[in-house]
Amino acid sequence: CKVGRGQDAKPLLERAMQGREAALSLSHPDTWASIHAVAMLYESMGQLEEAEPLYRRVLKRKERSMGHIHPDTLSSMSDLAKLLKAMGRYQESETLCRHALEGKEATLGCSDPSTVQSIHDLAMVLAALSKNEEAESLLRRALELSNKALGSAHQSTLTTHVDLA
Repeated sequence: CKVGRGQDAKPLLERAMQGREAALSLSHPDTWASIHAVAMLYESMGQLEEAEPLYRRVLKRKERSMGHIHPDTLSSMSDLAKLLKAMGRYQESETLCRHALEGKEATLGCSDPSTVQSIHDLAMVLAALSKNEEAESLLRRALELSNKALGSAHQSTLTTHVDLA
């Protein structure tokens, strides 16, 4: 929701999603965008169980239409992984984080900000799973890459500093 009123936005976004599904079909990118917007709204409102099937629908459609390593597909995979982490489903999140990271490294390169964010995301899931050595190693890698790609004063770089502490 762009103005911060989720309850007010909910019926509007749901109506847009349903209308686009009916008018454009599930294979249209605008439909995916509407489904994703509703999923993000549900997540922001703490309705994680309602958000999950929507994130999965978007990911499935993007995999079918664009392939498994298209940057947009990988972004949707990362979104689902973050949701699963928030739900405490760390193993599932780890699997998706690893796939997203591998795909982003292959398609975008290691220094792309999205790839660096995926390194950080995987590290945080690993920390939640008490895989601390690998988590720390990944955070150090993310910090180095973030410093180079974004600079030492960028919010992502500073967040990685905090997470390493």
